[in-house]
Amino acid sequence: MPPKRLSIEEFLSARRMHFAAIDAGKCCDDFLAEMTRGLNGEPSSLVMIPTYIETAQEVPRGQPVIALDAGGTNLRVAAVTFDQSGKALVEDLARHRMPGIDEEIGREEFFQTLAQYVMPLAGRSDRIGFCFSYPAEMQPDKDGKLIHFTKEVKARGVDGQLIGKNLSQALQRRERVVLHGSCSSTTPRQRSSPAGTPSPVTASMTSSGSSAGPVSTLRMSRQTGTSANCRGWIDPGLRS
Repeated sequence: MPPKRLSIEEFLSARRMHFAAIDAGKCCDDFLAEMTRGLNGEPSSLVMIPTYIETAQEVPRGQPVIALDAGGTNLRVAAVTFDQSGKALVEDLARHRMPGIDEEIGREEFFQTLAQYVMPLAGRSDRIGFCFSYPAEMQPDKDGKLIHFTKEVKARGVDGQLIGKNLSQALQRRERVVLHGSCSSTTPRQRSSPAGTPSPVTASMTSSGSSAGPVSTLRMSRQTGTSANCRGWIDPGLRS
């Protein structure tokens, strides 16, 4: 006798995923409490990492940027330009396997592989925007220091390394010099919000996983030592 097929509601209920079993208010309270602990430097599942990404600047028009998106399985590279109306033009999009996803590699091979993927576009721009979907400690110069890889990426010696600096050095060894800026996955999505928005802003990104985080003013100042009127992105470090 074939096994009984569960309805969608039965399937979700059996796994405690049905909406009726979720107390949304309590979930929000728990989430906010974890964020507050992270902002205060207390033990928390959400580390609330400052990204030093400003929110009040306009996106430059007519200036191509090399865009990298490092996800769990694939790494995408393209040239992106915003026209005068703010519409994005994506050109020469290429998709590659993420270095270290199929087999373990070392630090040098990891960054050399990234540089190899960037090389076809190296003459298009001296700017790189990196959507780096792994926990990283952002630096004031907007580079990112990898905390650790997730999503089954295996690359020895990359933990604790500056992603942008190492990529720039790998490109220099190929006789190309590219300025760098590295950020985590939620931050670029926040840039779609109106510049200078006075009300609180929250951004989220959903792909194979999800990330979310707020813009902070006073709390970010307390942690980073910046002035009280500085609005900047705070990444909770949440990767699901």
